[in-house]
Amino acid sequence: MACCCHAEGKVAMQGDEQLITFTGNIDDMVDFDSLQKQLDKRVVFDLGDVYKLTSSGVSRWISFLRDIPEGTTYSFQRCSHTFCNAASCVNGMLGRAE
Repeated sequence: MACCCHAEGKVAMQGDEQLITFTGNIDDMVDFDSLQKQLDKRVVFDLGDVYKLTSSGVSRWISFLRDIPEGTTYSFQRCSHTFCNAASCVNGMLGRAE
């Protein structure tokens, strides 16, 4: 089932880690700025419901990961097929994830 909305990151705690679940499309309209300000020390990105990534969305995603402070660690879970395809082709899609 395709989604036509811009991705939103929903923030919740999962044990001692901050879980950020993205749903929708990562495109040029995604606003990572407010999410950036909420990041904790240990973050897990759930990307299972990301349906589409545009080239400008990929660029914004990579910039978002680059701007995560050094003291913050992050990893990924439930990556969608779409995200995995992009990550296998585009340098920087996984940043410095653990």
